[in-house]
Amino acid sequence: MPVITIAGTMGARVSDIGTGVANQLGLDYFDHEILVDGARRLGVPVDVMVERDERCQGFGGRVASILRNFLEQSAS
Repeated sequence: MPVITIAGTMGARVSDIGTGVANQLGLDYFDHEILVDGARRLGVPVDVMVERDERCQGFGGRVASILRNFLEQSAS
């Protein structure tokens, strides 16, 4: 499944742009639904997911996050 991510500042109409791009490419558009679902699956508040989503990570942080997610999924 192709995934396109779009980020922007408040007032930049990122949701409108994302919806338009998804429509043009014939893809589904998801916004906060992914964060809500992830929070539900992990059993954490949505604002914790939003904080992690908005935080910029370096290469080491991304690798650590991937490994942590892998270990959490393996344990369950």
